[in-house]
Amino acid sequence: MHRRAPRSSRGPVIATTRSHLFTCYHYMFINIPVRTSDCVERMVVDPLRAVVQVAYRKGSIYEYTCVSRRAILNLLLNPNMSLGFWVNDNLLPFNSKTRVLGDVRCLNALFASSMPITQEPDYVTA
Repeated sequence: MHRRAPRSSRGPVIATTRSHLFTCYHYMFINIPVRTSDCVERMVVDPLRAVVQVAYRKGSIYEYTCVSRRAILNLLLNPNMSLGFWVNDNLLPFNSKTRVLGDVRCLNALFASSMPITQEPDYVTA
């Protein structure tokens, strides 16, 4: 018999069985191995949630949502693909899935080494 703790917007989801305790975090970021790129310093992807975090060489760190899962898997399976080329093809065009359905937000982090950033967005209510 499975029992599940109530889901909250923050923290892990804990599921128990008679003999095991499972903890499942909402985030599963995969670090893209370092590749030479003039544009991208570091990139982490979450193919389950279709989220990509990109640290650009100029210093800004952005999170893109509703990214094509097919494009993320293509990036993971092709180790020679340029990160800048992938960003220009899948995140920035006006007709990309991210621009049409997703959201882009600037993350509050100073260094690419602090990625992935798993903070919940602060929503302002008026």
